[in-house]
Amino acid sequence: MKLRVGALLAALSLVTLTGCAVAADDFDNVAPSRKPDGGGGSDTSEAEEDTGTATETDTGTPPTGSDTGTATEDSGSPSTDTGSAPADTGAPPADAGPGACSKLTAADCMSASSIGSVSGDTGSGIKTATGTDSKFLRVTVSEDDSALLSSKDPKARITLKSTGGNFDLYVYQGPSKGDGGGVECTTFKVSATEPASDDVVSISWNDNRPIGGHDDTRVLTIEVRATMPSCAGASWSLTVEGNK
Repeated sequence: MKLRVGALLAALSLVTLTGCAVAADDFDNVAPSRKPDGGGGSDTSEAEEDTGTATETDTGTPPTGSDTGTATEDSGSPSTDTGSAPADTGAPPADAGPGACSKLTAADCMSASSIGSVSGDTGSGIKTATGTDSKFLRVTVSEDDSALLSSKDPKARITLKSTGGNFDLYVYQGPSKGDGGGVECTTFKVSATEPASDDVVSISWNDNRPIGGHDDTRVLTIEVRATMPSCAGASWSLTVEGNK
């Protein structure tokens, strides 16, 4: 019995010794623990520590051609308006002579210029006029033979000659003086519109001889009317013959 116990103890002692040897071997093969950073020496097997600092530093300096922010100053001074406009002299354009022919109106007829008077039943009176544009003229044809037994009708012949253009002739006959007289500017009595020759008209009216007498003198308004748009280089001459 004692022999078995001794043998068992010897076996256990051997096992214990063997286990200690293995533990020592294992201890040699285990990597040593990392020493705290800041000790006498650092473990060179560790990866490089990230310090958080970027390699490139942004200096914050703007590009060389930076905008200084300076703009051209607006002085705020506008151009001065003097407020002066060309003075209106009120004078109508001067008659430049030959040019565009005038377009006559009823107002022109009412303000026609008089060239005088001729007798319509005695003598051989003549009145003349000239011009270079359309125009209204006025002539009085008088009754001068007042004999009781005479019945001579007043009359006149009017001739228009055109040069360098063509003008037409229109004659308006006013009421007799015994009927109140006056002028006519609405409806012409006779006309002549020859394109290539003289325009000639003859006009006459009855000699009224009621008891107490009656004055058959009349005012004739003569229109010389251009038939072309331009009167440049054109002219006319007018002749009024009484008692013809």
